[in-house]
Amino acid sequence: MVIPYSLTQVLLVPLISAPVVYLIGRQMGKNTGWVSALPLLYTLLLIGNVAVDIRDGESYSESYRWAPGAGLNFGMLVDGLSVWVLLTVNILCLMISIYSVRYMEHRFHEEEHETGVHTPNSAYASYYALYLLYAVGMMGTVLATNLIQFYLFYELMLVPSWALINNYGYC
Repeated sequence: MVIPYSLTQVLLVPLISAPVVYLIGRQMGKNTGWVSALPLLYTLLLIGNVAVDIRDGESYSESYRWAPGAGLNFGMLVDGLSVWVLLTVNILCLMISIYSVRYMEHRFHEEEHETGVHTPNSAYASYYALYLLYAVGMMGTVLATNLIQFYLFYELMLVPSWALINNYGYC
């Protein structure tokens, strides 16, 4: 039995968690990654529940009225193929979030050594908040049922990924 609104929760939980992670991260600093992993772990459980339910070649969808005048609905669909892509994206995002706890600590330590400037907790906070937005964009592109939705989620993935590379990538 699928938990009601599972696909909606897969997108909304990390989306709502992003500003929460940012606010918590300003206090926690380097351990913010563990907090950002929690919504991804929850969404993994939801996707796993949906995957078990559709294992017999079925599909699961949710649809909401978006622009009725234009005939558009905000739909999310998972079938036998997309569930594996969605699981892969979610598992990778979860693993990267956990891995980046130590990695970003090392990265910021190197940056402090090079520049002599202490890295504030807000650097960790913004990294993990942007990362959650990136994860939402990735999962939304897999769940999208129309081209407009796909474009919006693709852009939601691109903007945080640009900011992550620009602000936290190596030169």
